[in-house]
Amino acid sequence: MLLGIDRISMIGSEPRSALLSLEWLIGLLAAAENVNKFVYAIVHSLSTMCKLILVIRCSPPLRNSLYALVGYLDEYDPLSMSQYCQLFISIR
Repeated sequence: MLLGIDRISMIGSEPRSALLSLEWLIGLLAAAENVNKFVYAIVHSLSTMCKLILVIRCSPPLRNSLYALVGYLDEYDPLSMSQYCQLFISIR
């Protein structure tokens, strides 16, 4: 009798654990999407502000570093990665 109760409780817990792992994955995808968008916005905003001499003056090393980051981000394309994250969240 005790063995039968254990089997029933094990059967009931499997879908819940699968659902929790799916929710964890969706949360991870949402966090990755938000981080990608945030990094893109910060780096491009700083780069644009350095281009405008009236707003802020950037030293040449800082300007070169920001341009290198912008080049890397354009190659990595975080906005497309964010769209893929959103696609996988929507498929759920």
